[in-house]
Amino acid sequence: MKFSAGVSPKFVATYENIGRNIPGGSARLRGGGRASARYKRLQNVNGRSDVLFANNNMDSSHPGSTAYFPPQPVNVYFTAKLETEGAPIPDGRFTFQLDDLEHDLHAEASNDANGDIVFPGVLLTKGGMYDFIVRQLQLDGNGWTTDVSTFRINFFATDHGNGSVLTLGEPQYPDGLPVFYNVYSIAPTDVTVTALLTVEGAPLPDGRFEFGLYGENNELLSSARSDDLISSARNDQNGDITFPDVTLDAEGTYHFFVRQLTPSDSEWTTDATTYPVDFNASDDGAGALQIIASYPNGQPIFNNVYSIAPTDTTVTAIVTVTGAQLPNGRFEFGLYNEDDELISSARNDASGDVAFPDVILDTVGVHRFFVRQLTPSDDEWLVDGSSYRIDITVYDDGSGTMQTAQDYPDGPPVFDNVYRAWQAATVSATLKICGYNPPPATFSFGLYNEAGQLVAETDMSGSGEIALGPVEFDTPGRYSFRIRQISSSIPGWTLDSRIRTATVIVTEREGVLQARMRPDMLVFVNKYGSCPGIA
Repeated sequence: MKFSAGVSPKFVATYENIGRNIPGGSARLRGGGRASARYKRLQNVNGRSDVLFANNNMDSSHPGSTAYFPPQPVNVYFTAKLETEGAPIPDGRFTFQLDDLEHDLHAEASNDANGDIVFPGVLLTKGGMYDFIVRQLQLDGNGWTTDVSTFRINFFATDHGNGSVLTLGEPQYPDGLPVFYNVYSIAPTDVTVTALLTVEGAPLPDGRFEFGLYGENNELLSSARSDDLISSARNDQNGDITFPDVTLDAEGTYHFFVRQLTPSDSEWTTDATTYPVDFNASDDGAGALQIIASYPNGQPIFNNVYSIAPTDTTVTAIVTVTGAQLPNGRFEFGLYNEDDELISSARNDASGDVAFPDVILDTVGVHRFFVRQLTPSDDEWLVDGSSYRIDITVYDDGSGTMQTAQDYPDGPPVFDNVYRAWQAATVSATLKICGYNPPPATFSFGLYNEAGQLVAETDMSGSGEIALGPVEFDTPGRYSFRIRQISSSIPGWTLDSRIRTATVIVTEREGVLQARMRPDMLVFVNKYGSCPGIA
């Protein structure tokens, strides 16, 4: 679209100093020499008021010379025209230059909003041929392509030599009238449409799903008609979806929408939501589009759900024993999930096999479990306290059926329980208190083996049985122990400092040790004050 005001360029001359009195003096003579005269202006001579006459007072040294009087100057005004295409004419945006290099004449002017370019007056002071050139100074930029044309304006100025105003001939325009054409255009801008994919029930497969970018009544976009598929893109492993760039080349509002192209199948239920995406493109005034994106229904985020028939798998373990025959069902084991929650338990059979109830898995991925023994150690068995990790990978075999594979980072879960080939016995004695209404007190006793090592101790707060142990034995035989009181002195009390000897007899029967203490009477008596007897 062109913008212009329809005013043609023009050439205007105005006369300066008309009616001015010329002072007396001398004038240059045509052919040389000077003439001295007094001048006066004659009004309305031949209808002109700009003719000067001189009294005859010639320089005799130059016979035949005529008096020459410089002309009165003329102010000449030039105009040009600017038309634009692609945008209205911007007031004062462009600068133009007028030059006559031979006469060293110059002028500059800017356009107005109507496209008129009016140069300041150029003062002509002498006759001759004038050759002016009009050109535009600005180069291309900020969306504008400027007209580099030059226009010549030629005319002849006649000096009459009689002091009159210069007479200007009809101007000639060899290059045509000075009309400049500047073009404004907006550079195309690329925009990128993106979306995001999330999934449930399985890891996100790279490139598994395809999405389409559509145009909706995009009259401004030549590549997109109503409901026309512009381009497609697939998700990456992070769920990002990036469509090829779309080029916008004009102002306006562009409507797009994004939808998923991959249909639902036996494994995946795909999100069928349609998301509109709008771009508002506006001219920034410098030849570029300013883009603002909006999402009427929110950012395009799709969620696909993976679901196939659940599968079950069996977790097993093995228990072995050392030192005895494995009792059927003697030991219990627990199966824990990755949150360390007990989900099931099982006991061994006579062969040592441990089979947990089936585990049902309904999602693809790696599921982590742990197997531990629940039965604690006791006097008879020392149980294996190991914990075994089992990773079960669930995967789709490609037909919509889940398969499983088990991995054992700690090795297969094999537990080894040890039958204790030893026995334990408690060595005991008796404490008696003598005294009237004795205050509370605590008495300590120690049990020493034949090497003099303390093997057990206990505290007593009153009369009763002194139980020391249990003491463990792994070999049949006769064992002697000493019992003595190890309490410090207690005010008001007389402590029994005697040492008592206890005997334990250990025997073996069918590979099992049995320990018993010989039934000796071992008594300690602690006295408070004057003790009339034993309490």
